[in-house]
Amino acid sequence: MDSIELIKSPHHFIQVSTPLPYIDTSEDLLLDVPKMTLKWKYVTRSVQIKNANTKEMETKVILNDVSGTALPGELVVIMGPSGAGKSSLLDVISGRQRDFKGSVYVNGSKWNKSTNKKASYVMQDDIFYSTLTVREHLTFQAELRMGKQFNVKQREQRVNYVIE
Repeated sequence: MDSIELIKSPHHFIQVSTPLPYIDTSEDLLLDVPKMTLKWKYVTRSVQIKNANTKEMETKVILNDVSGTALPGELVVIMGPSGAGKSSLLDVISGRQRDFKGSVYVNGSKWNKSTNKKASYVMQDDIFYSTLTVREHLTFQAELRMGKQFNVKQREQRVNYVIE
């Protein structure tokens, strides 16, 4: 085995070293990711909740006429206190929630089912291990999501592209 070395020492142990992965930096079709502009206009989302005092159903507005744009290569930060509607907005603009008023566009066209295959977001309750690096997390996700359709080299290239 290449990754195990026996070291002569007064102690009885085996030193194990992890070989570095081969990473090909050449471009291929995995790096040809379409650029997408995401735009949401006048997004309003309401839900029915039971009033704790009166026990009657009431309408609660979670999002009220929210508009915004995310351009390719741009980092967008959505901030606010707990309950402000951040996750609700992400659910709407990612296509996970369809019960809303307003419009969501990708590259000028309304969000549709085929867009779901090209865009998504990682939900806030996904598990991340503090002992893993960003690269290790992305590599693990690539193995789970890209499956056997892509070889190891292609998955590594995709991870590198996302990190860059």
